[in-house]
Amino acid sequence: MITRDQLEQLFAVLYPLGGGIAPAGIPGAQLVAAAQLLQGPGKLALRRPAPVPRWLWGVLVECVHNHPPLGHNSRARRSIWYTRAHSDARARDDHHSALSSERTMGNPGRGAGGGWRVDYTAVGHVTADVLADGSRQAGGGAFYSALQAARLGLSTRIITRGVAAEIESLLEPYRSELELELEVLPGTRTTVLETFGQGAQRTQRLLSWAGPIGESVDVDTAILHLAPVARETGPRWRGHAGFVGLTPQGLVRAWASEGTPVTRVPLQEQLLPRRFDAIVISEQERESCAVLIDSPGPVLAVTAAARATTLRLGDGERRTVAVPAIGALRDDLGAGDVFAAAFFVALREGRPAEAAASFANAAAAIRIEGLGASAIGSRAQIDARTSGPE
Repeated sequence: MITRDQLEQLFAVLYPLGGGIAPAGIPGAQLVAAAQLLQGPGKLALRRPAPVPRWLWGVLVECVHNHPPLGHNSRARRSIWYTRAHSDARARDDHHSALSSERTMGNPGRGAGGGWRVDYTAVGHVTADVLADGSRQAGGGAFYSALQAARLGLSTRIITRGVAAEIESLLEPYRSELELELEVLPGTRTTVLETFGQGAQRTQRLLSWAGPIGESVDVDTAILHLAPVARETGPRWRGHAGFVGLTPQGLVRAWASEGTPVTRVPLQEQLLPRRFDAIVISEQERESCAVLIDSPGPVLAVTAAARATTLRLGDGERRTVAVPAIGALRDDLGAGDVFAAAFFVALREGRPAEAAASFANAAAAIRIEGLGASAIGSRAQIDARTSGPE
């Protein structure tokens, strides 16, 4: 989406080039044609009356990339929504990305210099959470984890499914502050969860389901976080990811029909992704995820609210990492997703597992001391609360 001010700047640049764009009611097809003209072979012969702002080139590139030839409508296929901050981020040189530098962990499928399109990609349903008082707010592991990653300073992308306008409206409050790109695969409904209680006492009902995301996912990302809430993610994807994190909570959820309570069932191994480098589960998911805990594999963290986090390291050794003192537990919805995002980022940055868990515990502690997603902390806040081995 482009703001009115951005459209005015776009008009000021494109109109003198003969794009045929009228000041009012700018047709989308003509906008695309002008963008294609600017990006085409003849662009060097064009004379622009003023320098094109860097964010504007990001908008033009997005237009060309996501629109098919004139006369077709790509919006029926998927919706792309992004912030101005994201346009600025796309204009930066690839080697400026924090997670694409040679100072981080290895990048499978990439050269040492990195070159990822985005730092952090979360895949899963962005949900409309209906709370006990009837209010609705954005939810889902993909939302909470992406928001935490963005507040750590990473360029962030969410791939989800649902009704684009509804999801965009749910995320609108966070649009101005983030380097966030939202890709909405089309659906007739958005996933809606009715939520009561906190922690081990939390109960949920699935009021509607947006449908599977499956394997229709293209990524080019330093960190890929598979964050299902209701069995929507598939075991494969297209493209490249330097690090893959999994929060399998949605793979162990089941419901008899829409409107019925959500229950937990044992994890089916065929639902697991083809690759993952770290796993985060909650203590309530221990029994359902026993196949992950009991088998050797990548580092696994089990969160337990205000109690110590348990780590299962790659060699099978167990460690515990203390949670910083919490003043008051006000709201823990999404705290596990916040932990996961901070944990995956810290591991990707090269921190040992215990130090990464300490950083993630601090992030979760900050989240549960406040109300809603606005309580998710910044990197500076988390660093100030981090305790344990470094």
